[in-house]
Amino acid sequence: MAAQGYRGGLVDIRESDEEIRFLIGRMGTIHEVVYVRGNSEAKVVRKVFPFNAMLTWMHKTFGVDHEYALHNVWGWLMLLTSIGLLGLGASGIYLWFKIYHERLVGSILLFGNLLFGIGMILLISIA
Repeated sequence: MAAQGYRGGLVDIRESDEEIRFLIGRMGTIHEVVYVRGNSEAKVVRKVFPFNAMLTWMHKTFGVDHEYALHNVWGWLMLLTSIGLLGLGASGIYLWFKIYHERLVGSILLFGNLLFGIGMILLISIA
């Protein structure tokens, strides 16, 4: 992989008596590799996905145990961002209880966001 300049993690490895197939994947680009046993060369097909597919991949790439180091960096960034968002939400709820004259506006924003979030989850699950 390093000699040919392919970067990414190995996924979807399939072996049969005739050939070996696997993918070298990273966000936005996949190399499909097919090696027929007995040949001296492997066939490599590069697929570059559009921006929307890359965004989807970014949301589905999770964890910090990947072979490809940049996927692990992405996993740590997602973890830190999630912790920050939870802290932001917790501090907002704490301040909502502490500042009494803002409760009406806070309630409207809180339940409005809740309805919006539930609506988005329903739309995503339907599509």
